[in-house]
Amino acid sequence: MCKTMGDATVSYKDRGNEEYAKRNYLKAAALYTHGLQADPKNATLYSNRSAALLNLNKVTKALADAEACISLRPDWDKGYFRKGLALEAAGKGQEALEAYQQASQLGEGENNQAALKVRQLTKQLGKISK
Repeated sequence: MCKTMGDATVSYKDRGNEEYAKRNYLKAAALYTHGLQADPKNATLYSNRSAALLNLNKVTKALADAEACISLRPDWDKGYFRKGLALEAAGKGQEALEAYQQASQLGEGENNQAALKVRQLTKQLGKISK
């Protein structure tokens, strides 16, 4: 057994990541939840659980976790990227675009996925508005 909360959190995160990689999203989400019980201010666990929940089509919960991640680490691009994914899945393209733009700006080119999503959604939303 892990001796400290920090160790437990890392263990749950690592085990959750293993399950996520195997596409066992429900198990991954449960492990991230256990980690959050040990460390409720862990932005990484909220980010990871958001991704798992989105893969389970739990869009509202995925969005809530992305927003929790952002509130804990407002300067981290990944929270905004997760928010963009959830908003896009909810059919809220303009709001998703704004979240992806924020992720792209914060990542300063590190999050190529966010920049790609900005280009894709800008093109898509441009076609819709014409």
